[in-house]
Amino acid sequence: GMAMSVLSDHPQAVRALAAGMICAVAGGLAKTLSEKENPVRKAGLALVLGGALSNTLDRFRDGAVTDYVSVSGGPERLQRIVVNIGDFAIRAGAAITAQTIE
Repeated sequence: GMAMSVLSDHPQAVRALAAGMICAVAGGLAKTLSEKENPVRKAGLALVLGGALSNTLDRFRDGAVTDYVSVSGGPERLQRIVVNIGDFAIRAGAAITAQTIE
């Protein structure tokens, strides 16, 4: 979760911090969208923004992040995997975006 649950006792601070980060990423994406180059960076930032919006929506609606997916079939080691969709998008987008920094 947000800051490894360090701020779990301060939900208002988490919401404010998340909203601030969303604004920063949205600004970066808006700037990048105006450029003709960097389609990979645009995709990475869009993933970060989408994941952040998903998690923030969960926090406002449910008080916690709730969009988890688990594997119910296949090998036992795969059945133990539980993934937060928003966090996955944020991590993937950050990795993609990092590859585009010069």
